Amino acid sequence: MITVLLWVFVIGMIYRLLSWILDLVSTWQPITVYKSSTGTGATRIIYERYARGDITREEFQQMKRDMTGYDW
Repeated sequence: MITVLLWVFVIGMIYRLLSWILDLVSTWQPITVYKSSTGTGATRIIYERYARGDITREEFQQMKRDMTGYDW
């Protein structure tokens, strides 16, 4: 009798483990990589330098125009 209860317990645990794994897999979504709205690495560096105060507003705007071709 104890052997039967042990097997029922083991099978139940295997069932719960498999259902948990299948639930994880079915709701899995790939990690979205953050893409900066500021564009390329060069423009991101310009934004960072301006935020740190390394360059003035005029230098920032000129560099941005040079990099993007747009007059922001």
